[in-house]
Amino acid sequence: MKKLLLFVFAFVQVVSFAQGSCATALPVTAGSYTYGTINGTYQAGCFTTANVTSGLWYSFNSPSETIVRINTNIAANPTAGDSRISIFDGSCASLVCVIASDDVSDTNYLTDLSFLAEANVTYYIQFDNRWGADAQNLTFEVSTVVSPCDSEVPFNEAWANQFTCWRPFDSNANGLSWSFNNGNDVNGDAVNDPIALIFPTAATNVAKNDWLISNGIALTGGTTYDVELVYNGFNNPANANESFRVVMLDSKSPTATFNQEIGAASGIVQVGAGVANLLPEAYASTYTFTPASSGNYHIGVHCNTPGPGGIFMLFNVNMTVNLSTQDFFASNLKIYPNPTKDILNLSSSTTLINSVEVTDLNGRVVKSFNLNGISQTELNVSSLQSGMYFVSVQTELGKGTTKIVKN
Repeated sequence: MKKLLLFVFAFVQVVSFAQGSCATALPVTAGSYTYGTINGTYQAGCFTTANVTSGLWYSFNSPSETIVRINTNIAANPTAGDSRISIFDGSCASLVCVIASDDVSDTNYLTDLSFLAEANVTYYIQFDNRWGADAQNLTFEVSTVVSPCDSEVPFNEAWANQFTCWRPFDSNANGLSWSFNNGNDVNGDAVNDPIALIFPTAATNVAKNDWLISNGIALTGGTTYDVELVYNGFNNPANANESFRVVMLDSKSPTATFNQEIGAASGIVQVGAGVANLLPEAYASTYTFTPASSGNYHIGVHCNTPGPGGIFMLFNVNMTVNLSTQDFFASNLKIYPNPTKDILNLSSSTTLINSVEVTDLNGRVVKSFNLNGISQTELNVSSLQSGMYFVSVQTELGKGTTKIVKN
């Protein structure tokens, strides 16, 4: 797992004995804690029950979304120390594994684990006695850093943080689920690109049933939002014949209380000959969602390819305010021509334009313009490759995002 560097180290040393069950877990915040003998109840789910009998429990809850690091790889512990950590959410009666970790390396058997904690969600931390006496009487540090995840609109996910901000669910428990891949150049620019994807099982007629769910995004009730996915199939080993659903949820779970499908696609075959054309010729589908009330919502992508199939590849997920409801942007700004070949004109009769940012489908900023409050301008986009881009315009009235096509 990627090591995070800018952690809060305002530690308070606490000598404590974690409670023996999930229900009596000891709450922790940023600080240093020492436990004694692991002699409480053990919960499987992240690991099996093999050669383990006991666990000890802590809990963590934050009012804001944050990255949490649980680390036993510190000088206070003996070099022979051997910890194993499981992180759960849900209720104590129905715990769900979030992430787990064992060894730092082949020679270092302590543990350094980081995970995304959503706001106001309780996470349960379990240390177990899988490794006998070496797992006992250890000290661990808890540290936090501000989440790198988008939590408001415009929302763009191109996997720059890998799966830190999303959570995969292997709903059919076949051992294959969403995974992160950055080993291929899928747009021909000689740079490998991050991709979320699902491989088929060895028996390619087995259906896929796998969820990938975003972090919470703050939405306003009554406002219409556009959710766009950029995706493709890949013929490996069988020809692609992929399917998916897009579902809005009120928690990061396929069984969330609020569960509204906003779109679906099936029969997705590979378009683009060769790996380098997979993104330039990818599918782009847009679905709309209007929440009845304000709150945090999650985007769920449910791959449900019936089988046989190849690889389903997800390049990008975006959410923007639907332009029909973005009155200040639709009424006060003109952006033309669209499509454009080289020059993009921006003009406004009612507000001043402060800056413009152009991003590609991978969320990378490819052009930025600091305009310092003008009413009209010409933007030269001739250097951009052909394709679709997002243009975000910051004005005195607010920020608007729209799509353009560069020929």
